[in-house]
Amino acid sequence: MHDPVNDPRPVLLRRVAETAIAAGLVVFRLLRSPVEEIWRDWMLFIALYWILCIWGRRGRLWPTLTLVTMALLASVYLHGQLRHTLYSLGLSALPGVP
Repeated sequence: MHDPVNDPRPVLLRRVAETAIAAGLVVFRLLRSPVEEIWRDWMLFIALYWILCIWGRRGRLWPTLTLVTMALLASVYLHGQLRHTLYSLGLSALPGVP
């Protein structure tokens, strides 16, 4: 008897569809971003992590991978956006801005 709830085919189709969306985002970001700016493209890192979430096994190292990914995203934020956030809150002055 066919069991539609536990059928692995829809799960596989969902995984393939999600991977295609995330891979499309990766390709789009790689094509649109200058090579020297790719290291601070947070959308690229999230899309790659999304692919890992889809296909990765949740083993013993999964929390470490998540921690490294979040630290990378935090460093991208701190490098590029923190000074703008502090300026907009009135907590610091941007250099060259009156």
